[in-house]
Amino acid sequence: MERMIDALYIAIEQEGGFEKMDRAVTEECDRQLTEYRNRMGQQEYENLRDVLFSVYAIAKKSSFEEGFKAAMRLVLEFTGQNPLT
Repeated sequence: MERMIDALYIAIEQEGGFEKMDRAVTEECDRQLTEYRNRMGQQEYENLRDVLFSVYAIAKKSSFEEGFKAAMRLVLEFTGQNPLT
C-alpha cells in the first residue's frame, strides 16, 4: 500500500497538483524570512531557506499519506467493508 501511495503522490506532484500550495508556502516563507535575509549573508540565508523547504517537503508528503489513508478508511466504512469492525 505504501508504494501505491508513493506512486500516486509522485504522479500528482509531477502533474503540478501541489502547485498552488507550493506557491503559497514559498510566498509565506519568503515573507517570514525577510528580516533574516537582511541580517544574514547570502549563503547562510540560503541554507536556512533550504532547511525550511526540506521540512515542508516532508510535512507535505506525510500529510498526503495520512489524508489518503483516512480517505480510504472512510470509503471502506461507507461501503460496509471497514476491516476495523
